[in-house]
Amino acid sequence: MIELGKWVFKNRGWLPVPILFLAALYPSYNTSKTTIITGILLVLIGEAGRLWSVGFAGGITRTRKGDLHELIVTGPFAIVRNPIYISNMIMYSGASLMMGVPTLLPFVLLYFFIEYSLIIIYEESILLNSFGTTYEEYKKAVSRWIPNFSIKIEKSKHEFNLKELITAEKSTFNSIIGIFLISLIKYFILG
Repeated sequence: MIELGKWVFKNRGWLPVPILFLAALYPSYNTSKTTIITGILLVLIGEAGRLWSVGFAGGITRTRKGDLHELIVTGPFAIVRNPIYISNMIMYSGASLMMGVPTLLPFVLLYFFIEYSLIIIYEESILLNSFGTTYEEYKKAVSRWIPNFSIKIEKSKHEFNLKELITAEKSTFNSIIGIFLISLIKYFILG
């Protein structure tokens, strides 16, 4: 499972493409304003979560090598271990709604839950090898998927860094612009 997780981790940049392609070309289209507005809100909420997370984690979120220098347990990482993956799932769920295909939502959630679960298996093996008991204690205190705002852990000294955030998020900003453009095109063609 670790090797499969490693492969998924290294290819995570293009793995969302088939789902977005399916949502863009899905033959039925829901023109409900509520569906589309909910989708837009979810994309924005998901990206806000990513911005908060990447602001603390920085460029390490873009590496394909899995090399780590510091365990970050500050900001969103103090309340849940995988805030970026949770934010991505929210964002992709929103994209499927924004593209007018709410029927794909369960499939989108399942697809990304499986993808990120495999990546997490790989990442946790690296974190355990890199940080040992420090990571074990963090893992016991902070949930993998369910945020808990009442956790009391010793925070890392890593601070929010806007410059690193902007550098690290360029490709995500481009993806979001692409999702909005595809949604607009689909809306004007099918809406």
